[in-house]
Amino acid sequence: MDCLYLECKNFRDFAEKDRISALLFCEVLNLNFDYFYDFDKQTGYVDGWAFDDIYVFQSVQDFALEYLYRGIEQKSVFINGRYRNIPDAIEYVDLDKFGNKLLDEFGDDSFQLLPNGKVVAIGCGW
Repeated sequence: MDCLYLECKNFRDFAEKDRISALLFCEVLNLNFDYFYDFDKQTGYVDGWAFDDIYVFQSVQDFALEYLYRGIEQKSVFINGRYRNIPDAIEYVDLDKFGNKLLDEFGDDSFQLLPNGKVVAIGCGW
């Protein structure tokens, strides 16, 4: 499976690779873009997420696919019988519905849907 997201090593990297999404992200969360862009130059407190890996999915569907594939890959499935015609689960999943449900379940502490349709994910929360 091809990588379905843009991987950024921190907020500055995110802003340099996808400035529009980084600006939207700050707008949605009411954050000061310039402050977080220069997080390493700040003398005050900077939230830890600015230093952490940030993943930007191009769409809710890509977000859903990534988590669906992760779930499939992490499970060991043993099927008795012939393996000729095992269907691809992706053909049977409404990725919009699944992705939006994931976002609802995960909450917005670590995942944020942006107005441009992209999903920003981070491991430690903001």
